[in-house]
Amino acid sequence: MAFTKHYINVVTHKGKFYHRYKDEEGKTKYDIDQNFPLELYVKSRKGGTKALTGEILERKSFKNLFEFQKFYYDESQGDNWKHEVYGMEKPIYQYISKKYPDEITHRNDAINVMYFDIENEIGDSFPTPEKAEYPINAITAITSKGKKVCWTTLAVKENVKGCTIVCENEPELLERFVRFISSEGIDVISGWNSIFYDIPYIVNRIIRVLGVDFAQRLSPIYQLLKRQYQDDPKALQKAAEGLVYAKKEANSIGSFEQTYVIKGLIHIDYMELYKKYSRDKLSNYRLNTVAHHELKEKKLDYAPYKNLRELYQNDKALFLEYNIKDVELLLKMNEKLKFIELAFVVAYFSKCLASDVFSVTVVWDCFLYNKIKKEGMVIPPKQKVHSKEKYAGAYVREVMKGKHEYVVSFDLTSLYPMVIVQQNISPETFRVAECKNKQELLKTMVAMGNHELIDYARKNNFTICANGSMYAKDKIGVIPSSVNFVFDKRVFYKNESKRLANVQQSVLKEIERRGLQV
Repeated sequence: MAFTKHYINVVTHKGKFYHRYKDEEGKTKYDIDQNFPLELYVKSRKGGTKALTGEILERKSFKNLFEFQKFYYDESQGDNWKHEVYGMEKPIYQYISKKYPDEITHRNDAINVMYFDIENEIGDSFPTPEKAEYPINAITAITSKGKKVCWTTLAVKENVKGCTIVCENEPELLERFVRFISSEGIDVISGWNSIFYDIPYIVNRIIRVLGVDFAQRLSPIYQLLKRQYQDDPKALQKAAEGLVYAKKEANSIGSFEQTYVIKGLIHIDYMELYKKYSRDKLSNYRLNTVAHHELKEKKLDYAPYKNLRELYQNDKALFLEYNIKDVELLLKMNEKLKFIELAFVVAYFSKCLASDVFSVTVVWDCFLYNKIKKEGMVIPPKQKVHSKEKYAGAYVREVMKGKHEYVVSFDLTSLYPMVIVQQNISPETFRVAECKNKQELLKTMVAMGNHELIDYARKNNFTICANGSMYAKDKIGVIPSSVNFVFDKRVFYKNESKRLANVQQSVLKEIERRGLQV
C-alpha cells in the first residue's frame, strides 16, 4: 500500500500554524504557516454559497489567523455581535482539511511514541503535582522505535535491566529527559494517569529546579499552557489542543486540578484511552489491574518489603526495576491492543487530532464538516443552548419474579444511530413549519389512531418522532447518510477482524500439528 503524507500535530501560536507531519518516507517534517487562507460565512442575498440548512451565504475570506479570529469574535462572540457565523469556527480543523483534502493512508511505524513513568523521593506525605515538593529520582522512557532508558539519581552498583543512566543530580536527570524528547524525534508521549500526575509533576518540578524557560523546551515550539480542569457533573471528556479534560475524581492519591498542554507534542493518557476503547468493565483501572487482565502480568512484586517507601529505603536497584517494569507493561499493552494506532486511525478518518478522540463531538464535527464541504455546502452555526431543564429517564419495568412460559429478547444494535437513520434526523430535513407548535401537534397525534397517524405521515412524506419533531423523507439527510457510512465501515472491519482471527487460529493449529515453534 502506498502511504501519503500525514500530519501528526497542528497547533496555533501567535498567529502561526505549526504543522508537524511525516512525509511519504516516514520522515518528520515541520511547516510554519503564517499567512494561511481561512474563511467563514454569513447570511447575504448577494452570496453564492448555500448552507446545509438552505440559507444563502456570503463568503468572508481572511489572509491569516489574526484576521479570522478578530472577525469571528467581533461578529459572533462579542457583546454586540452582528451575524450568525457559518462554517468551521476552529481554524486548526480548517487547516487540516485544506492541507489534506483526500483520504490519508498513514504509517503506524512512522509515529514515534514514548511511554514513560516517573518516581520521586518518598517523604512524609504523598507528593502533589501542583507543589512538586519532592525531587524526581527516576524517569523511565521506552519508545516504539526500541529505545529504552532509565535516568536516575540513585546510586546503584549495577546497570538495572541494561538501561540505567546514573545522573549526578536532579537537574542533570531533568535535562537529559527534556533533550531525549527532542533528540529522539518523539511524536507522542503516553503514561498511565499521566495527565493527572506525571505531566504536571514533571513540568512543575522542572520549573522549580531549572526555571520556566527550560521547562518550555519540552515543547517543540517552546510553549507550555497551564490548564485548570473543573469537576464535570456529566463526566464528559473534552478536548482542546492536546489536553483531555475529564471528571475530577478523588482516588487513593487525591484529586488533581491542573495539568499542562505541551504545545506541538501529542500527549495521550493511556489510562483514559483504555477506558474509552476497551470493551471490558473492570473493578478499577489501576495499572496492576489492567495489566493482569490484558497481559496476565502484574507490576513488579517487591516482597518482602511492605510498601514502596520500604522498598525505596532498602533496595534502590529493585526500586528502579519497579519503575522500568511499569513502562514495559504500557508498551506491551499497546503492542497487544493498538489503541494509540486506533486513535490515529480515527483522527485521520475524521481529519482531527489524535488527542481529540476523547471527544465524540469533536470527531463527528470534523467528519461532518469535511463531508458537507465536499458536497459544496457549509455547515450551520452551532446552537448556543444552555438549558438547565431536566428530562425524565426511560421507563424501566420491574422484573416480575417467577417462571414465565414465553420469553422474548430484543437486541437493538446501535439504537441511537439507527433511530437517526430510521427517522432521517438531520438539520436540513427538519420540517420547521410543521413543528412550530409542538404541543398542539402532540395533542393531535394522541387524538389520532395509529392508522391515521401513519397515513398522515405517508401523505406528507415525513417521519414523526415521539416528541413531535418532523423530518422530510424526500432525501436522505447528511447525518443519517454519514451514520450509515460509518456503521457499514464498522461492520466490515468487525467481520474482517473475525476472519483474520480465524485465519490466525488455523495457522497456529497447523503449526502445533507439525510440531513447529512460533
